Amino acid sequence: MFRLMTLALLIAGSSIVMAEVQCDNLKKEYDAKMAEFDKIQKGMKEASEQRETAKYEELNVQYKKVWNEASQLKKDWQRCEDESKNKHKKAYNEGLKLKKDGNKAGALAKFEAAIKDDPNFEEAYQAACAVMLDMKRFDNFDTYIAKITDKEKKGALMYNRGVALAEANKFPDAIKAFGEVAKFYKPEKAYYRIGMIYHDKMSDFSSAAANFEKSIAADPKEPKVYEALGVAYMEMKSTPKAVEAFEKGTKVKDNTFNYSTLYSRLANAYNLLGNSKNALEAANKAIETGKGKSSGLAYLEKGTALKKMGNLGEAKAAFEKAAGDMATKKNAEYELNQLKK
Repeated sequence: MFRLMTLALLIAGSSIVMAEVQCDNLKKEYDAKMAEFDKIQKGMKEASEQRETAKYEELNVQYKKVWNEASQLKKDWQRCEDESKNKHKKAYNEGLKLKKDGNKAGALAKFEAAIKDDPNFEEAYQAACAVMLDMKRFDNFDTYIAKITDKEKKGALMYNRGVALAEANKFPDAIKAFGEVAKFYKPEKAYYRIGMIYHDKMSDFSSAAANFEKSIAADPKEPKVYEALGVAYMEMKSTPKAVEAFEKGTKVKDNTFNYSTLYSRLANAYNLLGNSKNALEAANKAIETGKGKSSGLAYLEKGTALKKMGNLGEAKAAFEKAAGDMATKKNAEYELNQLKK
């Protein structure tokens, strides 16, 4: 036993000595490079005093090159000294390199080694959680995330876990994850995600609407959430509530949002309620904001409103436009056939 302990100590001591030698060598290289730099700087001064422009310019090129080399050597030397004294930092830096090279499993092993060497090294916990998300591997994730005190970084990692769980079709787990995130980090995004899972994956439109409402309460400036809320109400046959949601969405200004579909949905809701005038107005807005892109639904709703208003000629023209869009072709052709009768 004593011999084994002695051997371990010798190996550890040897590693420390090797690290010190490596750091000393880097320091010597840095000192030599700085001596070269000083010599070039002195030569530039002399060339400037003697007005030897060509020589000055030649030395200036060397000046920049050697300075960059010296700066890199200084970083390498300082990092070497830091890592030789702090094993956890060395393991962490090795993990970052492995992650960059695409070796996620190797990177995780290094981050966990850094955590073992220093259980208070928060950056290692963050890096470990991030690479675990990339690997879609969640063992120890909760243990590691609990050690992170930075709310922004912790929240982003937990939010991304929810995304990963949803992508893995683990919907109840994803909902739970986003629910935890919503307590302290971007609740508007977390509740929107929960709502979309309930709506798209579980067809639970009541729960979807409830979470979209929570998202709006946290941040009433996202038109896409009002649109999603309106669609949920449409699925629930609550058309007046859908109109209210869609109308609110149109009043929120967002230069990055495409309002065409939102106005088309609003036109559809008004048509279902028998309000042809408002349906026509919304359909025209959809066409205007869509700028000719995928406006089939808008023209279909416009045609429907015009037909109910007795303007069959313009209705026919709108349905013909809708027939040119594959998404609304079948319904538009049906309406055109009805007009012929």
